[in-house]
Amino acid sequence: MDGLQAPRQRGSDPARGSRRVNDRLQILVLSTFDGTDASVTRDFLFSFNAYSRHAYRYVFDCRTLDETTDFSAFDAILVFWTVDLVGPDLSEVARARIAASRAVKVLFRQDEHRDVRATNEAMRQLGIELLFTCVAESDHRRFYPGELVPSLRAVHTVLPGYVPGYLERLAVGRDTKRPLDLSYRSRVMPFYLGDLGQEKRIAAERLRVIAADHGLRADISVREEDRLYGRRWLDLLRASRCVLGTASGASVIDFTGEIRRNCERYLALHPDAPYEDVKTRFFADVDGQVVIDTVSPRVFEAAATRSTMVHHEGGYAGILEPDRHYIMVRRDYSNVGEVVDRIKDHAWCRRVAREAHQDLVRSGRYSYRAFAGAFDRDLARGLGRRTVARDVSALRFYASRYLHHGQTIVPRGRTFFVVPSADLFFEVVRRALARVPRARFGPAVSRLVQNPKNFVVKTIVIGAAVLATPPLRTLFRHFAIARARGSRVALFDVLDDLRKLWIVHRIGTGRLIARQPFELAMRFDAGSGTLTLSSFTSATGDSRRSDWPDVDAALVTGKLGRLVWDHSALGHQIVYVVGRRGGPRRTRRRWITAGLGPGGVHRFDAVTELYRREPFAVASALVALLRACAFAVPSVEPEIPAPAGPTAR
Repeated sequence: MDGLQAPRQRGSDPARGSRRVNDRLQILVLSTFDGTDASVTRDFLFSFNAYSRHAYRYVFDCRTLDETTDFSAFDAILVFWTVDLVGPDLSEVARARIAASRAVKVLFRQDEHRDVRATNEAMRQLGIELLFTCVAESDHRRFYPGELVPSLRAVHTVLPGYVPGYLERLAVGRDTKRPLDLSYRSRVMPFYLGDLGQEKRIAAERLRVIAADHGLRADISVREEDRLYGRRWLDLLRASRCVLGTASGASVIDFTGEIRRNCERYLALHPDAPYEDVKTRFFADVDGQVVIDTVSPRVFEAAATRSTMVHHEGGYAGILEPDRHYIMVRRDYSNVGEVVDRIKDHAWCRRVAREAHQDLVRSGRYSYRAFAGAFDRDLARGLGRRTVARDVSALRFYASRYLHHGQTIVPRGRTFFVVPSADLFFEVVRRALARVPRARFGPAVSRLVQNPKNFVVKTIVIGAAVLATPPLRTLFRHFAIARARGSRVALFDVLDDLRKLWIVHRIGTGRLIARQPFELAMRFDAGSGTLTLSSFTSATGDSRRSDWPDVDAALVTGKLGRLVWDHSALGHQIVYVVGRRGGPRRTRRRWITAGLGPGGVHRFDAVTELYRREPFAVASALVALLRACAFAVPSVEPEIPAPAGPTAR
């Protein structure tokens, strides 16, 4: 990207790329964004609108795309990286209409370590022509071979994020008080990312001990409930002389998806299995063979706040240099003494922080403005045709999205506003709750603080499901009794289990209208006491039967040790419709997205605990819920218009 880490172009068509586009293009951006996403998602998504020379119109919920969506008015369709290409975000009708459009199809990708070949097939179906990836230029053909995506004309490497304007303008004086010597916030990454993914946990564990041993004031955590967002995260950086970090990426590339599925299935049955055990079983032979090693947007946040980076050694997309931009920690921790000495050397830390700020922030080289300018040039080189000559009215476009699909978010420069609606109320509530310490009140309050609308909509859906389904009422009653007797089963966990059991029941009775229709098979393993519900479709060629007599006998005789739903063969989430069939459909139905964990495997731990306490009473409810799945005949409902009104992810 003319000085940026990419785009480095591959395989442009000279005959088409030589035409210069001088007018303003009309570009449709497809995304999944509800206003509560991480700052880097917001900054990247709206950087096109803020800094590009072209005109952008945004769809923020791709589940609402249907046969009425008009793509003909746009020169290009940009599919943003929040859209799950191999999942249910895009309906088959939407995919077909995108592919048939004359617009140039542009794709931005992240999290490219998983389902690589399934993504290739989705790209082929959509007719993707220009790709912007975090994969290094040397691996472009390995990940995106032309024979699998014949429409692909150019591939460019970009970063997962850049420097937003508010960080460029951030003022941090030399006299800023920094009570912490070292800080870190991250999360424990899935095992199937390989050794590189585990570095976050290792770095936190090792540096926490090292800091304590050497008298360093540290605030280090990888617990999900301790994560910080937005202003609170920047406040922590400004309070820290140094910040810990690792490379962003993965050292295991799961081309087929089998590694992830095998890992999640095994961990569902053996939740306490250590990393080395899982690695030896499923991916030791491929770990490190192909690596995605790029630079996290947190690097720019640290540089902007002038917090000295203390990082594991790594490639960092060729952007960071040890001793110039960061203090390097060797992966074997053989240089711990030197690292501690440099952390304690305030003058050394100030110099490194100053160099990082100059090169990464003040230079403007990695700003979103520079990124958007480079994107415009790449688009001009890759665009060999125009499809329309008229502008797409922003007022008319967003008014139509609001009236027909309930889209209340409207872009404004590098950010957005919410039009008067229930969504505006929830946005005000979300901002008011933004400073509530989530870790103090548990997961339910954490979800409420993060996304009040999503929390309320899903609570209403779950409540209605429990009230309308007698077996679910029975389970909830036993939960209330268990809590009164001192059980520590959490309300949030039991409601999550009940919601998914409701989905299972609706599948069995043929009443769930899902974006991806599927069936369920049940198997009971007597050795481990595990009952597994497995999702499958006729498209996969599977023909599975449920061992209902074994399942029934196990439930009623108290032999159930664990209940697991394995949806990993289809993805990690389900998109379905709730609402009544009668009346105007657009006002009575809404999309709901149910996540089943990062790997598509859900353990019903709360319900299993209730079963352990009252096996026979809970068994009767489970039998009533699961029996229909054993004899279900899949129902295929035609594509329905995307509903308006509240939606939840």
